[in-house]
Amino acid sequence: MVGISSLTLAVGGSTNGSFAIFYLAILEEFHWSRADTAAAYSISMLVFSACGPLVGWLFDRFGSRRVMPFGVIVLTIGVLSSSFISSLWQLYVFYGILMATGVTHIGFIPNVLIISNWFFRHRALALGIANAGRGMGTLILIPLIQYAIQTVGWRNAYLLLGGLVFIVLFPLLTVFQRGRPLEKGLTRLGDPVNASPKAEEIKKNSDGPSLPEAMRSHRFWTLCLLGIIRGAGFSGLFVHAVVYMDDIGYPTILAAAILGMAAIFSSGGGIVGGFFSDRFGRESTFTVFSVLSFAGILALISSSPGVPFFIYTFAILHGLGSGATGTVSSSLQADIFQGGSFGLIFGVIQTTTGIGAALGPWLTGLIHDTLGTYLPALQGMLVIHVLAVIGIWIVAPRKVRPIDRASGT
Repeated sequence: MVGISSLTLAVGGSTNGSFAIFYLAILEEFHWSRADTAAAYSISMLVFSACGPLVGWLFDRFGSRRVMPFGVIVLTIGVLSSSFISSLWQLYVFYGILMATGVTHIGFIPNVLIISNWFFRHRALALGIANAGRGMGTLILIPLIQYAIQTVGWRNAYLLLGGLVFIVLFPLLTVFQRGRPLEKGLTRLGDPVNASPKAEEIKKNSDGPSLPEAMRSHRFWTLCLLGIIRGAGFSGLFVHAVVYMDDIGYPTILAAAILGMAAIFSSGGGIVGGFFSDRFGRESTFTVFSVLSFAGILALISSSPGVPFFIYTFAILHGLGSGATGTVSSSLQADIFQGGSFGLIFGVIQTTTGIGAALGPWLTGLIHDTLGTYLPALQGMLVIHVLAVIGIWIVAPRKVRPIDRASGT
């Protein structure tokens, strides 16, 4: 399951993440404003938000083998259609709606649910390994996409990418994907040795808070607020990082390579963060890696072509930090809300992340278009890191306990 999730995120997640590379090529061809062009990514995050609860509910009800192949088909159509863009509304529909709908059905939410269903005691480590696929995919695909754009143009690059998505993911998710272990009379990896796959045990493991019960918990609303601010910060930085480095004088191919380098360190951060999170606690691990990410953004602010050390420092520190904190946050949500309705609950929380991620790129572009600089936006991202650490300590006691169904605490 970990290998399948990792490869799915490598191809599907990197396809969604490739917008940062296509963004610059599209700007150069059409000369649209940065805010208007980046709004395509914002729309995709709104679609992600709208689809999140639906995808979670579909997974709870029908399982991965019925949901994910549909996502591959929609994603392929969106990628191929993007090669024919000639106006903003087409960019918004093909990338912002179609591609986002497809990715939501095969991307982060589905794979967190799959790993959470198959793993118990080592859940964070398994999530970290699975999420490492996205970093590895970005490391490999982003430079290749940039090379394709420079050699055959961005339109043909989209055609090649669409073919890759379908050829790799459709057979993988129709033939090799599996359902929940409890439905097959199996136990999760890491369950106690005396765990039984009997019917009453299956029912017990399916229990958990419903969405209304979860919404009576302060943890739920704190996680929603964290989702908004973290989504805005990370997506704003991701979409505009390559353009920012291009603005201050770095070659575009180097900027794309830095993005790929950050992705590989994000993969490592997810694995290492998951390991330490399982051993030393969610909040402590989140804090340490948030400090690394904070330092990475400071390095990016300080960078210049004459001192390239700083952009490499950004790639390493921010990559490690973002990878680890994402894994820890997802694991914490599974710790608290795991049960028969976890897919729906997780989808709703991710909706708030999507809302923040929708606002982030647009606001970052608007700040640049208005002030002529990205500096205030980058400073705002530093503040977001501080607020996120405070929030995670509110949500996660030292010993994580699932919320009480009666009291909602």
